[in-house]
Amino acid sequence: MGMYFEDFVEGQVIRSGGRTLTDADLVMFAGITGNANPLHMDEEYAKGLGHPGRLVHGLLTLSLMTGLVERTGIMESTILAHLEIKETRFLKPVYVGDTLRAEVRVTGKRAISDGKRGIVTSETVGVNQRDEEVIRTIDSSIYKCRPAQP
Repeated sequence: MGMYFEDFVEGQVIRSGGRTLTDADLVMFAGITGNANPLHMDEEYAKGLGHPGRLVHGLLTLSLMTGLVERTGIMESTILAHLEIKETRFLKPVYVGDTLRAEVRVTGKRAISDGKRGIVTSETVGVNQRDEEVIRTIDSSIYKCRPAQP
C-alpha cells in the first residue's frame, strides 16, 4: 500500500532503486513518440557532435524518473492524479548504459476541503551512476487521505 496524504512530511526524502537505460528503451521510445532525431538514433552523428554515444530523449528520462518513483511504492493505490509539473530542468545528458535513480523531497502539502484528498508538492531529482544530477522537476500530485476509522 502506498503513502496517504497524512504520511508525507515536509522535508522528507524518498529514494528509489536504480535502473539502467538500454538500447531497447531508447529505440522503443523513439518508435512510440516518432522522435527519431539522429542525436538519439545515429551513434556516429552523436559522436560527431562530441558525445560518447547516442543521447537518451529528455522526455524518456523524465518518464523513467516517474517510473522509478512509482517503484518506491509511495503511490500504490493512494495517488489519484499528477496535477502538474511546474518545472523540469535537464541538467546533464543521459546516455544508453547510464543507471538512474530518483530522489523525491517533499516540499509542501495542503488538504483539500472535502477531507478525502490532499495535494503533495515535491522536488524530484534524477541522479546517474556518478551521483550527478541529470534532471530536476517540481511537481504536485493528489493523494488519498486515510479512511476515517469507525
